Amino acid sequence: MTLVMKFGGTSVGDAAAIRQVASLVRSTLPQSPLVVLSAMARVTNALFDAGQVAKLGDVQRALDRKDEILRWHLDAARELFGGSVPDGLRARIAELFDELEVLVRGVAMLRELTPRSMDALASVGERLSSRLVVEYLRSEQIPC
Repeated sequence: MTLVMKFGGTSVGDAAAIRQVASLVRSTLPQSPLVVLSAMARVTNALFDAGQVAKLGDVQRALDRKDEILRWHLDAARELFGGSVPDGLRARIAELFDELEVLVRGVAMLRELTPRSMDALASVGERLSSRLVVEYLRSEQIPC
């Protein structure tokens, strides 16, 4: 039987929290855990804020929010990996932020923030935290 472990935003909110997640996952390896992650704390709200200001046509403010979210993730990654972000992780994060920029610019161009657009924005946060946690778990020799 598989154990499902769900970690919310506060549980993956920073490097210390991610280390705790890794410890919990390691302790349940005999139960073949399936790990489900939310976006890091504050990220979903920041993504929705970026969408709202993009809808108003303020692309620069939306991109500033994007940059702030990027900083949060890179800061956590640097702390997890001894001061530098592994190249593979950096590339995966960059891909998601490129996608986020396209989403924000699309919302701004149309001046429309649909439920589907909101879902796309929210998914970026969840995929970011997942990539960060997976990379850390692998670095700790935790299969995933």
